[in-house]
Amino acid sequence: GTYKNSGAAPAGNNQGFVMTNGKYTALNFPGDTVTSTVATAIDPLGDIVGNYALKSPEPAGNAHGFLLTFNGAWVPVDYTGDGKNHLMTSPYRILPDGTMLGCVHDGNPPTVMRGVVISPNGGGLLDYPDDKPYAMYYGATPNRETMVGTYTSANATGGFGAGSVAHGYLQRYGKVVPFDVPSQT
Repeated sequence: GTYKNSGAAPAGNNQGFVMTNGKYTALNFPGDTVTSTVATAIDPLGDIVGNYALKSPEPAGNAHGFLLTFNGAWVPVDYTGDGKNHLMTSPYRILPDGTMLGCVHDGNPPTVMRGVVISPNGGGLLDYPDDKPYAMYYGATPNRETMVGTYTSANATGGFGAGSVAHGYLQRYGKVVPFDVPSQT
């Protein structure tokens, strides 16, 4: 999980944590320039994924993904499989085989968010739907035959702030099916 640090420096910043047998342990990506750590998921082996942010001169909103292995090694995770340096890489789930699911952001401030799969055997980006550029993966079956996530449709002015609407999607065998929860507002 993640919490706001209200005590020791850097006060007010996010810190990750893991709870084992009722004991909390803070997780902070190592380094003097790290301003926050957000832990988002853990796999059955105990590998943890999330993201961390660095001090200036990195652009505001920039974040890097991480993998904290079960044996304590911190590994930076930045998706570059498409040859680009993205503003942000954020894994939100890790599957038993080590595959990470999440999103990458582009633009400063971010104007595009795309779902990303990062696996030991390669990865890829989700461009769904083309006219709704805010998509991300949240989960999948272990074999990745079925994946789920969200995408956001633009507001009346074409932006993605107030008035934009989040939708769910199911991707099964490569086919993407959007859905909305009944009575969604």
